[in-house]
Amino acid sequence: MDIRRKITQGKSLTPTEQQLGRTALAMGEDVRGLSIKEFAACANVSVASVHRFCKKLGLKGFKDLKVELIRQATEAGNRRDVDINFPFDATSTPAQVMERMEGLYQTTLAETQELLDPAQLDHAAKLIAKARQVDIYTGSHNLYPAGMFRDRLLSSGKSATCYSSTEAQVRTALASDSGNVAIVISYSGLAPNLKEILPILSSRHVPVIVIGTPYCARLHPGFAAYLTEGRAFGPHGEDLVLANSIDRYDDALSRELTERVAHANLEMRKLGFKPYVAPALSSGALSLLALLRREWHYSSVYMDDIFMGCRNRLTPDGAIETEHLTLPPALEARLAETAARLRAID
Repeated sequence: MDIRRKITQGKSLTPTEQQLGRTALAMGEDVRGLSIKEFAACANVSVASVHRFCKKLGLKGFKDLKVELIRQATEAGNRRDVDINFPFDATSTPAQVMERMEGLYQTTLAETQELLDPAQLDHAAKLIAKARQVDIYTGSHNLYPAGMFRDRLLSSGKSATCYSSTEAQVRTALASDSGNVAIVISYSGLAPNLKEILPILSSRHVPVIVIGTPYCARLHPGFAAYLTEGRAFGPHGEDLVLANSIDRYDDALSRELTERVAHANLEMRKLGFKPYVAPALSSGALSLLALLRREWHYSSVYMDDIFMGCRNRLTPDGAIETEHLTLPPALEARLAETAARLRAID
């Protein structure tokens, strides 16, 4: 039994049971010495709620829940023995390299399996099988594996496309209908081409298969709107302003999202990934590429005596066109505060 999947993907769980699930996953093997009464107190629920929660997960009782949590924590601990960033070094023997690479692949496969929903995977496979043509929409480092999948589809006799340019992807989306299937690949769900392509696919009634893990949407369903409707403004760091949506702006959600993003750099440093993403993100390389392609992107624009980050693009005549939006009053007030702080900088 994959207890984590049962908890995180349990669609029939009540809010109380979801709270129990979060507590159980957070405690992991620390639940070992707790009684059911003590566990219920940790989750601020009744003992009866714990019993119902266990039954809904297909367990006989709290004892079985403890066994599954301990087993999962042990397996995860074994997988973490291999450092995914530095699985071996110059002193490692060939045998150690082989062993650690095996562990690395086992970790990757196990974590991928935790993310997959068998029912959704089966549904996606049936959509692809029935489709007249499969169109893959992605960019950057995802293009290579996406191209390999396109080639395999072509080899099996299924018509498929995978274009690298946003323009070609947009043209493909405009020519699609319900007989096509779109596969959208984006780990974060924030790829710049998605905002333009997804509405087109929706208007053309094209079935869409999304491959990715929208992190913020998993943490809080309210963040999901940002993936297609959200905006970012201002400089990096403390003066950054994120809006979950323009038309459906929620000030509390937007401030929480801003806080998470502003401190994501520190979390990435802890994980050891900073050296790999910095050249692409911190240096602005991705924005420079979008600028040269005359695509909408985020970069600083000089306005009202300050540099303010916002969505903009280069027009054919060489001018900078900024996105014009009607902002909700609460968001406009936040931006005014940021602008005032920027003007105060000597």
